Amino acid sequence: MSTTASPAAAAPPGDAASLVGRGNKEGNRLFREWYAELTTAPERDEKAAYVFVMGSMAELLRVFDFHTIFPEVNGLRTAVRHVADEYIAQAEDYGYQTDVCGYVKADVGLQFRGGQHPMGTIPPPALSVYTNACNTYIKWAEIWERIYGVPIFTLDIPGSRRAGGQTWSGSVDFANDLRYVRGQIDELIGVCEQVSGKRFDIDKLREIMGYANRMSVAWKKVIELNKARPAVYNAVTDGTVYLGVVNGFRGRPEGARYFERLVAELAYKAANGIGTNSDEAHRPALPGGGGPAGRPGRHCPHAPVVAGRVDAGAAVGKGPQAQRAVGAGTGGTALPAARRPAPAELPRPRTVLRGCWRTAWCAAGPRAGRSAAARRTRHPPAYERRHRASWRP
Repeated sequence: MSTTASPAAAAPPGDAASLVGRGNKEGNRLFREWYAELTTAPERDEKAAYVFVMGSMAELLRVFDFHTIFPEVNGLRTAVRHVADEYIAQAEDYGYQTDVCGYVKADVGLQFRGGQHPMGTIPPPALSVYTNACNTYIKWAEIWERIYGVPIFTLDIPGSRRAGGQTWSGSVDFANDLRYVRGQIDELIGVCEQVSGKRFDIDKLREIMGYANRMSVAWKKVIELNKARPAVYNAVTDGTVYLGVVNGFRGRPEGARYFERLVAELAYKAANGIGTNSDEAHRPALPGGGGPAGRPGRHCPHAPVVAGRVDAGAAVGKGPQAQRAVGAGTGGTALPAARRPAPAELPRPRTVLRGCWRTAWCAAGPRAGRSAAARRTRHPPAYERRHRASWRP
């Protein structure tokens, strides 16, 4: 596998020491600043939207000045700080089953703690937006709806209609799908206007999309540069930082500039044979990865691919989900901000978190550090049999 970098990518004289490793340093700094913004957002009367990494609609939400909050990112950061088990335990002690997705339970534990996170304080949502890319998203957002009483919006993306088939531009099915999704986006704009009290500004969206496109162009170059041997970054350690910036700063000038500077760093490393392993013999690709509790998992769209090149996995919906849009305001009057309820006011979980039938395989399954015997004694066998029978594929 040959490098894609040119010799012209060499760093200015005397600048190599500051160039190598710059991406991780700047990425971590941006993350600290991002969490500081979230912590102080309520003081500035700024609203937050809870979204997911797949289909966050971040560019559109930025038009209305929503802070985008990603529960998967929050859960992963608790794992990095070695406290995910505490958050998951709190959700399980409250009644969420051990086989429910660990990301969900890490987030529930975060809500029970009033948004207290190792990186800062997560504000309550004013709105939740998500797609049908993962079945768990739909049931997850319903937890926020029950806790905070906020609008939730499902963006339904049509999937393939037959095995091995796909619609493409120019076909009647593609045109129909495009109109269907466009209509939902129009509805989402109305919801955002109602919740934020601000009118939609197409010029502001164009500016935001400009930053997002700059980031996308640079991100593609980042992936291409990792074809070099040795690989210029590690998809787990370094790639986690990059993907965090992709989500948290998409549509922002800081995000676009970060990736353009990252391209310069990685191009220099590729041109000078600097990589994560100076004697690279093999490049394994390991689908799956560690969840909030730090264990390997399968069939989880949040799990990174461990390889020299980063590939993004995605769960495709098996059928159309019910479109849900709460409100269709025309702007002008904002909905009141959500109040974070006291622990005694929080709703009890449903008997089982239905929706994602893969929850037993998800990245965080039973809590880390608990033996199999301990898990068996947590719920009597009859309890387990009764609730396992309620699963729906």
